[in-house]
Amino acid sequence: MVTSRDHVRLCLFVVLLLAQGFPKTSATNYTSLSVAFVYFATASDLGWTWRMNQGRIYMHERLGETFPDVVVKTSYYENTPEPLPPNCPPVWEKLGKEEQDIVFGTSWGQQFCMVEMVEKYPKTLWFHVSGYLQPKVPNWGVGYARIYQPTYLAGIVAAHSARSHRIGAVLPIKIPETLRQLASFALGVASVNKSLEVHVGWTGNWLSPPHETWITQCLGGQGVNVIFHRTDGIEGVLAANRLNIYSIGFNADHRMLAGEQVLISPYFNWGILFYQVAEMLLRGEYAAKAPVNLFYGIKEEAVALSLPSFYVPKSTWDVVRAKEVALKNGSTDVFCGAMVTNTGETIGAPGVCQSDAELMSMMWQLFNTHDHGFYKLPTEACLPGELPIWHPTNQSFTCTPCPAGTAIEVYGDKVKQMRCIPCSRGLVAPANSTECRPCPAGKQPSATNEFCISCDAGTFSSNGTDCVACAPGLVSGVEASRCTVIPSSVVPFIVSGIAVSGLVVGFCVTVAIVWFRRHTRVKKVLAGAPSGEIAIMFTDVQSSTQLWELQPEDMAAALALHNLVIRQQLLTQRGYEVKTIGDAFMITFENVDNALSCAMKIQEQLVERTWPSSLAEAEPCKTAKNEDGHFVWRGLRVRIGINVGTPDAVVNRATWM
Repeated sequence: MVTSRDHVRLCLFVVLLLAQGFPKTSATNYTSLSVAFVYFATASDLGWTWRMNQGRIYMHERLGETFPDVVVKTSYYENTPEPLPPNCPPVWEKLGKEEQDIVFGTSWGQQFCMVEMVEKYPKTLWFHVSGYLQPKVPNWGVGYARIYQPTYLAGIVAAHSARSHRIGAVLPIKIPETLRQLASFALGVASVNKSLEVHVGWTGNWLSPPHETWITQCLGGQGVNVIFHRTDGIEGVLAANRLNIYSIGFNADHRMLAGEQVLISPYFNWGILFYQVAEMLLRGEYAAKAPVNLFYGIKEEAVALSLPSFYVPKSTWDVVRAKEVALKNGSTDVFCGAMVTNTGETIGAPGVCQSDAELMSMMWQLFNTHDHGFYKLPTEACLPGELPIWHPTNQSFTCTPCPAGTAIEVYGDKVKQMRCIPCSRGLVAPANSTECRPCPAGKQPSATNEFCISCDAGTFSSNGTDCVACAPGLVSGVEASRCTVIPSSVVPFIVSGIAVSGLVVGFCVTVAIVWFRRHTRVKKVLAGAPSGEIAIMFTDVQSSTQLWELQPEDMAAALALHNLVIRQQLLTQRGYEVKTIGDAFMITFENVDNALSCAMKIQEQLVERTWPSSLAEAEPCKTAKNEDGHFVWRGLRVRIGINVGTPDAVVNRATWM
């Protein structure tokens, strides 16, 4: 007999069963699903592609939970280039012929080749991430995420951590996707302090470790202590860590690589988007919604912020969390109201937010953004044989030729640098040379290692290094590579000829040589000297006697660098080196403009050179900076004076100067 107590027990059983849930199943006509991902870089880059691959893994696991009866197979293809049609990589044709259910393109430049596949392979759903092309077909879709939202929050963190009026940013390529993120970062900075400037440099490529490192070094040299790195790689944050400055990461919590110097990192949760596309396809809903265009944000958890570094104060983090809550509940967005660009144009209107179409086509920068354009590496800046000189004040290079007898050397690890080095013994190089070259046999280098000169008769050079006198009984002609034996039959005639002609010609030749050498040497000394009204420059190293007493070994190296700087600059301004006495130079110029320009460039170069560390601590040449953080003194301090007049050019026969 069933009692009321039994009814109660049955009801409790049903309630418990409902609370535990039935087995997870979902209606679909698919028994299997194949999904392919095409990556621009490697899945282990700890940047953009690594984050994409994390999304693939998330999608795979969640589909297994939602559709347990569907066998899901995912695959991925790394390092796929982005050429335009018809030069598309073969991977797209391969995936179309395999009739993959879904193919995800994960880089902006891949969309153009993917569109070529849509009509050719209609059984495959082609979905592109970050693109804008929208063919009206049922097997196509695009999607992105509102990464500008957490990037705006990262801008707030950067502004609170800035110690100067400048914040740096390193970005890859100027397209709406990157400009939108740059503008959101600048808005976050401006929300804290409108006087802060965002200085941005472009690498010209999604992934370029040398450019990322170089731009970071350049911005750090300007006194920037916080840099936002929006590239596909990690070299930027590593370079910032080596400079002991803060960075804002991207796509991963880069603290695991660069430590707590990484203040915070905005990143994508691509798995949310990937899963949504696959779920719509499995439920048979995709074709009805095509063409699909997904644009998820913080609200859908498609983008997020990493945990902050311990350098971020709690007060700053509280401000960020409050803004994040407002973005998540949809009460506000980043690009709302009237915004002024760095060209003075006003975008938007009070109380109105930018539409998705306006965001996807954004090509402007905020008022506080200073765009320095594409940064060339030192090895890209100049013509072959020219030495690039970096100027931190305006973030640009000037090029100067390597002096004769020197050639360009490329050195360095992360970023290749260049310098002029003297040619080794036996090698020569004219001005603007990319390499030192040996002389041919029968010649030897000139005294300046600028060109090769022929060996005189009676000497030889077998290897182009030195002209050596022939051994007794051997003879040679001009430019000889070896000496030969004199035939015995002609020896008497040679001796007789020498005896007769030597007495007649010897005296005349001696007199002529003395006269000729004296007069040609005077002409040679004066040949390059300016005449008329000229400018004369005198230089002198301050407190050099004291420095020689304090650091004699380092002072020798410093003086050699000092001499190289002055001689490089006088060449660019057509200066004429009259003489040097110790560490002092006397130089003449055709006009005072050249003299002033040379003096200024000498002072700039002295500040930019790397000096022995012991000298940097010595009081006579202690490093000093101005209020903006720029070097005023660094290394040897050189006094320069310039006189203008019309002197007499007279050769000192004692010194031949």
